[in-house]
Amino acid sequence: MTGKEYVHAASELISQYHESIRHDFDAIEEKKIWKRPVQGQSSPANLVLHLSGNLRHFFGHVLGGSNYVRERDREFLDEPYANKAEIMQTWESACSEAKSVLAALDDARLLQTAAISEKPGGVPNYQLVLRLLTHLSYHGGQIRSMSRMLTS
Repeated sequence: MTGKEYVHAASELISQYHESIRHDFDAIEEKKIWKRPVQGQSSPANLVLHLSGNLRHFFGHVLGGSNYVRERDREFLDEPYANKAEIMQTWESACSEAKSVLAALDDARLLQTAAISEKPGGVPNYQLVLRLLTHLSYHGGQIRSMSRMLTS
């Protein structure tokens, strides 16, 4: 597999989760987006904001060199601070940025090491992309499950 094929496959997965999460989140009534189905669990709004922050930080900032500064703790606040339309705009922008950065990655850049605080010594960029896609999949499933719980 070439780097171009890898990047294309990764971009397709982001597009699939972009649509899936948008659909699932949109199905939830505005008054329920901040509801935590189980005590101690994040709300659907928290998870969409968390994924948006994650994409913008790692794709935009780490891989793309943007000046985005993540406020990770804010992603998990217990009180509502954004409405559905604002959250969806954040999600749309994050997915767009992630796909744009991916499109600019070539073979050499995929093999370079990303400096991330969670991994001393960093990780190869291609591995970071894989980790980000796994993270997206994990939380996408949670959002799907919550959507079903909150709309039935």
